[in-house]
Order: sequence, then C-alpha cells, then structure tokens
Amino acid sequence: MAIGTYTELKTAVANWLDRDDLTDRIPEFISLAEARFNRILRLRSMETKQTASTVAAQRNYALPTNYIQMRNFQLNTDPITILSYVTPEIFDRL
Repeated sequence: MAIGTYTELKTAVANWLDRDDLTDRIPEFISLAEARFNRILRLRSMETKQTASTVAAQRNYALPTNYIQMRNFQLNTDPITILSYVTPEIFDRL
C-alpha cells in the first residue's frame, strides 16, 4: 500500500492498530515518530550552509537557531583552512 498523503498515513496507522479507542491519538503517534526520526536521522536535505563575517579579536559566533550538529567548520581564506574540533578542556588551555 502506497501512502502519499497525511490522511492515508492516518488511515494506515488506524488499520495497523486495529483499535477504535486510539483513533484520536494517531496524530500524536505520528508527531512522536517524526520527532524521533529527526533526532536519529542525519540527511543531506537537513544540511544548511551558514556563513559569518569574522571580526578582529572576536572569539565566539552565534550558531544558527536550527543547529543540530557540526559537519565542517572552515575559514574561507586562501587556501581554505579547515578547523578541527578540540574538547572544551583543551580549548580552555589554548
């Protein structure tokens, strides 16, 4: 069975549950499943590129509001400088 719309998804879940008392909770089940998938999955379609202009002597920059995890940080110098992760303890020593 191909599921192409939200209504078809709710119908498929209702058929799978085979219970009438949980029909009103199906949207909640779907929302919980989507939240779990978004915590676990990392897809290219979820990636964004963020750029920021550097300012002399500024050590910290704000992360995007939808930031989940880092894939790559680089300085767009000539040549490009790839930044490596260091633990907070090592960063404080530097």
